[in-house]
Amino acid sequence: MSSPHHPVQPPRPGRESDADETTWIPRVTGGPPRPDPLPFTSGDEQPTALERRPGLVWALRIAGLVAVGVVAGLVWNHIQDDGGDVSSPSQPTGPNTSASSGRYQFTPHEGLPGPRTDTDCVAHSYNQVQAFFQQTPCASLTRGLYQTTVENKDILVSVARVEMRSAADAQALRDLSERSNTGNVNDVVRGKLVAVPGLASLSANDGYFVKSEGTAVVIVEGDFTTNSKAYKGDPNAEKLLDDVCADAIRLSDAFTR
Repeated sequence: MSSPHHPVQPPRPGRESDADETTWIPRVTGGPPRPDPLPFTSGDEQPTALERRPGLVWALRIAGLVAVGVVAGLVWNHIQDDGGDVSSPSQPTGPNTSASSGRYQFTPHEGLPGPRTDTDCVAHSYNQVQAFFQQTPCASLTRGLYQTTVENKDILVSVARVEMRSAADAQALRDLSERSNTGNVNDVVRGKLVAVPGLASLSANDGYFVKSEGTAVVIVEGDFTTNSKAYKGDPNAEKLLDDVCADAIRLSDAFTR
């Protein structure tokens, strides 16, 4: 027996079949804005300027390290200045005889390797200067003997530092010692503290310089160690000795240490 037959319904006028039917939805406006889309990168992206120049990157890094080191050094120096030197103090040294400290280089004579200090200036002076000390005693007398070589000539200088009891006494001693034939403090050769063959004193060729400062008077006398008599009356030789004596004045600074 065959299935019953159902007649096919024709489509509604003006419309397609239900299978193809769509519904129109109106557009909604006025809502929140959509976020920007995420950037898209690909493997073809170009490197930055620093990535293209690795040498520059290392240079900048090194410069940064140097700057840090400089700042650290400045901080350390500031700490040292504020807190003082934490190292052990240096010991007093002898006379500064380096060439950089003056025009000439001096070394202590082997006959008197260190300064000699006395308190009786009367016993270590002569003529009018001795009479001055009898009326105006000194506080102390310190003497040293040094040698140098200038223009192939060996020269000895005796450095004497006289400490007086007042600045006025010191000035009076200087004024007297600068006048001719008034005597002086004995240089170490005249005073027989050191024997130098051929020399009885260091004043034969008039090498001399004197300076006063406060209560101190520094007197320097010098002469050639070889053929001293041959230079007698030579103005060039006297000028050279005076220059050496003037430079040797600085050696007395060590006497007060």
